[in-house]
Amino acid sequence: MIKLAVHGCNGKMGNQVVKYALEDEKFTIKAGIDYKNRSLSVNNKKISVFDSLEKCNMDLDVIIDFSDSEGSSDLLKIAKTKGIPIVIATSGLEETHFNLMKDCAETIPVFQASNMSVGIHLLKKAIKQLAADAGNDFDIEIVE
Repeated sequence: MIKLAVHGCNGKMGNQVVKYALEDEKFTIKAGIDYKNRSLSVNNKKISVFDSLEKCNMDLDVIIDFSDSEGSSDLLKIAKTKGIPIVIATSGLEETHFNLMKDCAETIPVFQASNMSVGIHLLKKAIKQLAADAGNDFDIEIVE
């Protein structure tokens, strides 16, 4: 069983990750991490919530980050110190975040995806095809 912590667990996407992980026997939610530090109960299961990974004393296999760009920086540093692999699914990241991820990836596994939405993935794929078909006469881009 994979022991997860969800950073940003009280947000919309983080809460969905918790919900789906609870429904899948391959996963167990060991902790939520959210600066709001509100209690979390999903499907009548109470989840321990910490306001930082530093305060979380749970044995974890991986952290999934659906917080914000500010929270991701601190999370990466602490994950590296604790030796916990991390999935970054936060948008709005800047060059400093990517440099920090590269640094952490020398020590721990780091997976980053700017958007985990199937709809956004399909939209990006369609935009690439449109750009290829339009040729150099158009400047097509997706801006967050």
